[in-house]
Amino acid sequence: MRFNQVLSVVAAVGILISAGTATATYNQTWVPFRSGNQPATPQITLLESNDSYVTYRIVTPGMWVTDVTGTDYLTYQKIELHRELNETTIGYPMLPRVPVNLAIPTGATVSVTVTQVSSLTLSNYKVAPYPTSSVSYDHGMAIWTDSYTKNASIYQLTTTYPSSNYLTRDYGMFRNQQAVGVDIYTIRCKPALNKLVVADTVKVKVTFNGGGAAEQDLGIFNEAANACLINHYWPRYEPPEPPAGTATLVNADVWENDWDLHPCDYLIVVPNQEFLNSEPGFMGDVMSFAAMRASLSGFDVHLLENFLFR
Repeated sequence: MRFNQVLSVVAAVGILISAGTATATYNQTWVPFRSGNQPATPQITLLESNDSYVTYRIVTPGMWVTDVTGTDYLTYQKIELHRELNETTIGYPMLPRVPVNLAIPTGATVSVTVTQVSSLTLSNYKVAPYPTSSVSYDHGMAIWTDSYTKNASIYQLTTTYPSSNYLTRDYGMFRNQQAVGVDIYTIRCKPALNKLVVADTVKVKVTFNGGGAAEQDLGIFNEAANACLINHYWPRYEPPEPPAGTATLVNADVWENDWDLHPCDYLIVVPNQEFLNSEPGFMGDVMSFAAMRASLSGFDVHLLENFLFR
């Protein structure tokens, strides 16, 4: 998944299409789907969430386009949303998908319904095929090269590709929370006609086939799940205050003879009495540290005095 990118517009070109005016940035071109749309990634808004289904809306304001040259010397358009997963079958149209991860009931499967709220068709777009990559080396530096070779049978299609506007992936577990990924194709194509079929606003309903609670309390992992799963809202885990520990001074002779009667979590070995006599403030500092350690961590701290180093 790519993160949002802030683009500096360095040039404007007068390419007029039905969706608006294109703006060039470096080797990419921002193509808005509606007049006035500024460069932005798809916006995902949760509409409703319960233990039976989730609904959300995806608004795709436009796309970034880069021209690439295929092995047949034709010019293709590489299409990106900067928040997407891509088709990864070599030779197939490299179309972006908008991914959403969902919390679902344990053991459930899902059914997905995608409703187009608004759509448009764009002409003169030959979608780049997913490339093969090769590496060469120049003075020890790796140089990767992409080769774009289309699958002839797919690029002869006059129907919309892919036929489905969504796919599901990654049924799995986030700790004890079952999750699933749902990817939406907001941009599809008619390869032989060089057309894009765009659903710039869609409403998605994901129905859970299986009972139980959709969300699980993951304790210390709630924050991570809230960030990754669109419908996970458990509050931040606040650990309980540890019980107060104790700081106990134990004589070495007693500890060595009856060590099993003096269990502790944290042991501080204090030098012998001769040293303590030469450093009158030392013992007070150590006792203060032991008390602080016990209060913060809930540890039982023992200080072992009159210990002779041999």
